Amino acid sequence: MKLRHLILGALAAPILFLSSCGSELASTDGSLSGGIGNNMAILSCSLGCGSGIYGDPVTCGKGTIKANEEIGIEFTQPVDMATVTKSTFRITDAQTGLAPPGVFVLDPANPRRVIFRPEISFDMNGTPVFGFEVGRSYSIKVNGTLHSGAPYLRSTSGKQNQAGMFCNVSVGTGLVDNSPGPSQMSIYADTVTEYGPGGEVEATEEGLVSGSTELTGVWSLSTVRLVFNDIISPVTILNPSDGNSPTVRFFIDPDGLIGGSDDWIPLAGNLDLELNEATLSSVLTFTAASGFPSAGSGVVPRRIVVEVASGILDLAGSPLENPGVFGFVPEANTFGDVLLPEGGEQFATTANMDDVRSGAYWGGGSLAAGLGGGSGKLGDLHVTVGSSPYVLNTDSDDFSNYDILLEGSGTFPPTDGPQMATVTGGLFEFSSLTVDNGATLVVEGSNPARLFVRGRALVQGGIAAVGNEPTENEDALGGHPSNLLDGGSAGVGGPFAGDGGRGADRPDNTGTTLLFLPGPGNGQPNPGAVVDGFAGEGLAGGVTTFGGGEGGVHWPAVQPFGLTDFGGLQPNSLCSDDQVANPGAGGGYATNGGESQASWDNPLLNDPGGSGMWPGVNALGGDPASIGIDAEVMELSPEKGHLRGGSGGGGGGAHVALTRTNGPAFGDCLAGSITFYASHSGAGGGGGGGAIQIQAGSEVRITGAVDVSGGKGGDAADDPVGDALNGQAAPGGGGSGGSFLAQARQVLFSSLAHSVDISGGDGGLGVGGSLGGFGGAGLLRVESEFPADPMLLAPKVKPFDSGLGSPYGGADSDVILSVGDWVADASGPGARSGAQSCWLRPPGFFFQVTFPEDDFLTDPLNPVLGWDMLITTAALPATPFSYRNANDPNNPFGGSAESLFGTDLGGATPAPVVVRFQGARIAELPENLCDATLDSQGGSIQADSLTAWVRHPSELNTYWEAVFPLDPQEVEARRSNIIRYQIIFDRTSPDWPAFGEIHSFEILAKPD
Repeated sequence: MKLRHLILGALAAPILFLSSCGSELASTDGSLSGGIGNNMAILSCSLGCGSGIYGDPVTCGKGTIKANEEIGIEFTQPVDMATVTKSTFRITDAQTGLAPPGVFVLDPANPRRVIFRPEISFDMNGTPVFGFEVGRSYSIKVNGTLHSGAPYLRSTSGKQNQAGMFCNVSVGTGLVDNSPGPSQMSIYADTVTEYGPGGEVEATEEGLVSGSTELTGVWSLSTVRLVFNDIISPVTILNPSDGNSPTVRFFIDPDGLIGGSDDWIPLAGNLDLELNEATLSSVLTFTAASGFPSAGSGVVPRRIVVEVASGILDLAGSPLENPGVFGFVPEANTFGDVLLPEGGEQFATTANMDDVRSGAYWGGGSLAAGLGGGSGKLGDLHVTVGSSPYVLNTDSDDFSNYDILLEGSGTFPPTDGPQMATVTGGLFEFSSLTVDNGATLVVEGSNPARLFVRGRALVQGGIAAVGNEPTENEDALGGHPSNLLDGGSAGVGGPFAGDGGRGADRPDNTGTTLLFLPGPGNGQPNPGAVVDGFAGEGLAGGVTTFGGGEGGVHWPAVQPFGLTDFGGLQPNSLCSDDQVANPGAGGGYATNGGESQASWDNPLLNDPGGSGMWPGVNALGGDPASIGIDAEVMELSPEKGHLRGGSGGGGGGAHVALTRTNGPAFGDCLAGSITFYASHSGAGGGGGGGAIQIQAGSEVRITGAVDVSGGKGGDAADDPVGDALNGQAAPGGGGSGGSFLAQARQVLFSSLAHSVDISGGDGGLGVGGSLGGFGGAGLLRVESEFPADPMLLAPKVKPFDSGLGSPYGGADSDVILSVGDWVADASGPGARSGAQSCWLRPPGFFFQVTFPEDDFLTDPLNPVLGWDMLITTAALPATPFSYRNANDPNNPFGGSAESLFGTDLGGATPAPVVVRFQGARIAELPENLCDATLDSQGGSIQADSLTAWVRHPSELNTYWEAVFPLDPQEVEARRSNIIRYQIIFDRTSPDWPAFGEIHSFEILAKPD
């Protein structure tokens, strides 16, 4: 139950009580309609005042009041309230001079008595706050013509007050109990006294629920009012934090036996609390969220229970005298069989279509298969910020929810827990896909990620299937330490993409004299070392050899093998070696991967041409020509094997920069021997960007970003000392971008730049400023019912360069981008499509809905079916006929279409059309059931009442009895009162050529 509001103000706002005086006020005998004597003067007051009728100033005999105490003054004549103001009747804080909050009212029982009532408000915790503050002092002054200046309050006959009043009071602890003793409660509801000719309620009257006679026939839309004869402390009747009541609860008793609470079902609704000081009363009003259910058709009527626990207190702390359990009988509404949706679904409009989870063609009088989107058998995938990053693994991934549909002949047994499904091979079929703003869906694995969405795919955040840079880039040193024996690790490719090439190892100096130099400038044994950088893997995770960047070759070609066995060593003029190996080249895909760029530290100390300082020929990037990129390949057809992730960048080679000899400087440095030996392993290459397909039955909308970019090449370790032995690695090349295939009736991208990133990774940075080759760009394919304009799409894709001749912009964007018509798949998940209804509910006030089983026995020629739909065949004439009634004269088959086609989703005998039903219980009806959501998402559908998808609505009748056979309360609490259905079309069925469209759909329901 929710706290809507306190009628006289919210908890944190003041509550003003416009009311009569309390019982503490003094009164004087006399005519209440007329006056006493002829003059206007003070007669008495609640503070023990003397009388001013003889012209004497009035003082108070009482100096201490309570924080909620009212101050009343009785005059000799009826008072004109228009003249009672803060200037004629002044109450001020003695320290601040400010008037305490409050109001002046006329005692309705005595027109000669004026009351100042201090304001009562409540803080956020529901604690009362009064106009008078404890510990403060207040001065009270009423102007009188004989003792003070104007203005003066007057009688209704215009006479001015003569005697002035002058008092001072202080505020002590405690409160005034205006209604001493325990409070009393009465409970009221409205009963129906008259119905109209159509059964509509035309008249009601208030009845007492808490009386000695049970109240029956209570109007379904009646409120329940708990009336207390005192001001109740709000915190004892409403929790200000959540609006629930700690002491008052409402239930439905399905069997009507109030004495046993084991089957009571909480009744959802809203609470209003009205505090009325005028009558010294409080009213708690309960409004059922969806009205009271019918009394039912059983011998014992269904009842509504009001449970009032002890613990309700008035402001002074006095308890409630009559808590207890009370009940009443609601209206006995009767219902016949109804069709859901009302009158049956004719598919004329989309009013009952769940547009988020539907991709079939719904409207114009039929439901027909869509172009694709899959079955939705895994339910919704909703990635929130809280669940981010959410990882999908294309090798194997487990799912668990109530929307899972099993393939083949498997059925859902009634269960309290969600079903389980394992997906292998990267083929995911969701009913909807949503990635919230700020959330990220990460895709990884060795297979391409194929995301089929029966309805809408909405990417407000990000989807990442990127190639990775080598892990050393993210270490504390920021790259590969070249003094390690093993080469740098390869960056892992995205889904179905090539890994980068591993970096070269340090040379193996086993058995050489280089081992005897003092460390750290000595040789190292490294058996099995490979001194050239490895090439990056080709497209599709190394399945192909195409596109991978070349690895960097070692340098010099013949490396030193002893103290005087210099090999190809060419020291600089200072007898220190600046020769560096080739970095790795970039992976290629739609565009070339970049070549490596070797560099060295001190070119001025080497010969002018730099001869021998590097291998002389760059490592070459992956070449699209070797891949064979053409128009067909650019379509990225998964069925043809063209949906492939990018290629990896090559690893850097090994070299011996910083090795020194003891030859004469500026002379023959090789005349002596090696005195300091430094060999270096290379950094690894970046991985290729992954491969993703998003196929949605209705719409792919990307307002965030899809990232299939390649990984950066490996860097050398970032050491502040330029000649540090661990900072000399030849860098790796970047991985190429991957591929992204988007298919839907409508594909929309954000107006912002870079909605899709298919760019390659940067090359790494290494020894002497050497650069690995950059990765080439990947491919984007967009297919829709009405193809997009590639010129408008190109600026939303990264890379983009509108410069003349650039392959990444303008007319040249067709190198990396293509668009086309979306054509329905003939096989695989894309050959499936479907639609889902909104939640459906019969009209009226009822507790439960039962769904009849099929009745073929009563009248075999005209069976009563629990559900049915009219379908057509693909052949002409297309006359609709019953899917489930074999006796329909328009049926062209020898039996029902259901028995002919079967009802399995996939499996050995896949049906061309599959229908499933799901039930749940809703507490508070939204304006439109299409907007209904689970309570775990802020809605009013009980999440724990959601059933699995079943084959026939009648399975919902006993669903929860099977789960909780010994717990009737749990059964009743979860019993379905709403239902929805989904219809899946499957073009892979051998019977697909015999099936046409659906022209109507209906579910038989019995509300009670």
